[in-house]
Amino acid sequence: MRKMINNVNMPKTLTKVDYESLVSGGEVIMHEGTRPKVIRLAEQKILKLFLRKRLLSSQIWISYAARFSRNSHKLRARGISTVEVIHVFNIPEIHCTAALYQELAGETLRDWLAQASDAEQIEKLRLFGSFVAELHQQGILFRSIHFGNVLVLPDGSFGLIDIADMGFRCLGALSVQQRIRNFQHMDRQDDDRKQLSGPGGQTFIQSYLAASRLPQKNWPKLTQAFDQTFGAYTR
Repeated sequence: MRKMINNVNMPKTLTKVDYESLVSGGEVIMHEGTRPKVIRLAEQKILKLFLRKRLLSSQIWISYAARFSRNSHKLRARGISTVEVIHVFNIPEIHCTAALYQELAGETLRDWLAQASDAEQIEKLRLFGSFVAELHQQGILFRSIHFGNVLVLPDGSFGLIDIADMGFRCLGALSVQQRIRNFQHMDRQDDDRKQLSGPGGQTFIQSYLAASRLPQKNWPKLTQAFDQTFGAYTR
C-alpha cells in the first residue's frame, strides 16, 4: 500500500504541449482569475490545477497536488468517500502542479439543500452533523469544509472534494478548540449561513454533539461557539 501511494504521489513532469494535449476538448468548470482551475476531461476525469503563487512557499516541500493526492489516500483509508487520484503532474512551463482524478458522483450539499423541502433540509443537516462529528473523532481537520466542498452521493451519504488543505492527527480526536475552529471554517457563503443560522443549524449542532463522543461538560462550550459564529446572522 505504501509503495502504491508513493508512486501516485510522485509527480510526472508535463511539457506545455503535453498539458495542452491532455486538456484538449475538456470543459473548464472553474477559473482562478483568468486561468483554468478545474477542467472536466473525457471518461468522467477531472484535472485540478494548483498555481504556485509565491517564490517562497510551502509547495517547495510538497506541492498542493501531492497534498491533494496524499489526503485522498488518507481519507479513503479511514472510510471517508472522496475522489480517487490517478496521477500527479508538475507543469513547470505554466508554473502549476496538477492532480488528475476520477470524478466523484453526486451534487454539492449547497445545491442539494437549495432544492430540498424544509423537512428534507433539517434531516440532511442532522446527518451532516453526525458526519462532521465522525471526521473530528477520527482526527480529521478539513479546513475547506463548506457546503460547496461536501457532496451528497447517490446513496444519500457524504463525500469530500477540494481536499488539499487538511490536517490529520496521528492519534486521537480533534481538540475542542480545533472543532470550534472548524465550525468557523463553515462561515463562508450566505446560502450556507442561512442554513446554519436557522433551525437546520440547531439540528446540526445537536446531532454533532450526540455523535461526538465528547464528555457532556464540553458541550456548552461548543454550542456557545457555534451560536456565536452563526447566531449573528439571525439578528
